[in-house]
Amino acid sequence: MLHHVQIACPPGGEESMRAFYHGVLGWAEIPKPPLLAARGGCWFAVPGVDGPAAELHIGAEDPFRPARRAHPAFVVDVDAVAAGLVAAGYAVRWADAAEIPGRRRFHTDDPAGNRLEFLGAGDGAGTRRVPFDIADYERRVRESPCFICAIVAGTHDSELEQIIDEDDENIAFLCRYPTLIGHTLVAPKQHHQHVVRDLELAKFRRLTEMVHRVARAVETVVPTERMYLASLGSQQGNSHLHWHIAPLPPGVPYREQQFHALMAENGVLAWTLGDAVDLAGRLRRALNS
Repeated sequence: MLHHVQIACPPGGEESMRAFYHGVLGWAEIPKPPLLAARGGCWFAVPGVDGPAAELHIGAEDPFRPARRAHPAFVVDVDAVAAGLVAAGYAVRWADAAEIPGRRRFHTDDPAGNRLEFLGAGDGAGTRRVPFDIADYERRVRESPCFICAIVAGTHDSELEQIIDEDDENIAFLCRYPTLIGHTLVAPKQHHQHVVRDLELAKFRRLTEMVHRVARAVETVVPTERMYLASLGSQQGNSHLHWHIAPLPPGVPYREQQFHALMAENGVLAWTLGDAVDLAGRLRRALNS
């Protein structure tokens, strides 16, 4: 059984509503029965996990008054929807995370001025996290050949590190075990180990120019409250010099920000190859544009 949500628009405002709900949000329009179509307005299917979750019925009203305090709310992939709205020029207002603990949500306005709320399904970091076996990871990185050199050579054992940018000297690729959506690594192709002493100034500048360029692209694809940049690694494992680009999404409680957000000990995202391929494609398009 589908739920029905109703809002209004001014007479003649249907085309702007279609441009928003279908053109921007991508919701399919439902043809109205002929007798009802004569009254104006338009209907849309609100997508869910296994098909339409609800129907949004928009009626033309005169006089018209936009819904502001009482408003519809939709459970969605909040990061993807927010990014699409921002790209289309709509303002996204993230809610205080303390109001509904564990739910990231934001508000925006449709072309008629109706207030809309979009909520994530749950989890304070914006997506589901899974435990990470730190001991196994430490064993592998200390005993295995350099994974960045393997990526450069095309011999790495995982496709999760999708390459999104490269030139003759440097390469950028997605993190295999992201703690934040959009977590990306940038590294020189040559096996350098020290961020300053191994790079003469011109090479350091070219490397950080790629960091800057990729980070800007990440911010256009992933809603970002704060961009974290860090050169980490260890001489005992992951010694190949690399920079982390880690976008903190809006709405994360303060205690879960900064180092907490970056530490795999607090869990990593439930990440699939399909997720990586989709994100890498969007980042490449952002870089090319």
